[in-house]
Amino acid sequence: MIIINDKYALSESEQNYQLHEWAEVTVTDKETKEKYKEMGWSGLTRYYPANTTGLKQAIKEVARRLASEGNKDIHISHYVDRFEQAVNELNHLVRG
Repeated sequence: MIIINDKYALSESEQNYQLHEWAEVTVTDKETKEKYKEMGWSGLTRYYPANTTGLKQAIKEVARRLASEGNKDIHISHYVDRFEQAVNELNHLVRG
């Protein structure tokens, strides 16, 4: 897993990156077949090409999600501010 922040990560294959979210997931015990819930990485149906462009697209998607998080309705100016803040924070994480 390539950890982006405490809420999002990417898995990588030869062809794609897949976006994952830290969430409650249902797990099945292999021996007892009993199902239970625990926190873990849940794969989202978001795939990006395994190249530089795909990686940038995935990070932009995370910024978009962070900008709209917790807001059903948000004014465009607030959304843009939050999006730019998220991009800056993610860039700082990537660049160190």
